[in-house]
Amino acid sequence: MLNDYTMEMIEGKVCPYCRCETKKVSSDRIYGKDYFPGKFFLQCPEIKEHYVGIRFDGKSLGSLANKELRELRKVDFNTFAVRHYAQDIKHQKITSL
Repeated sequence: MLNDYTMEMIEGKVCPYCRCETKKVSSDRIYGKDYFPGKFFLQCPEIKEHYVGIRFDGKSLGSLANKELRELRKVDFNTFAVRHYAQDIKHQKITSL
């Protein structure tokens, strides 16, 4: 069973690096310009590099991440996406025979 702090960290409510409460910010606070109007993030007020995107319903897309963790997540996601795409194509070929 997960404790309250762990749940808050997973939900993006607490920064896992410094344990402070996160704040909801717009994309201009992350990127310096509002490239994504209407898109919001949860950001650590202490260390601005720590953030995570949120869905339109207000739920976080995961826990806050620093630059290194975001890069690792991208590599992991891209690896999974390529593998999933390849399996989907293979399945389509088999079912179309």
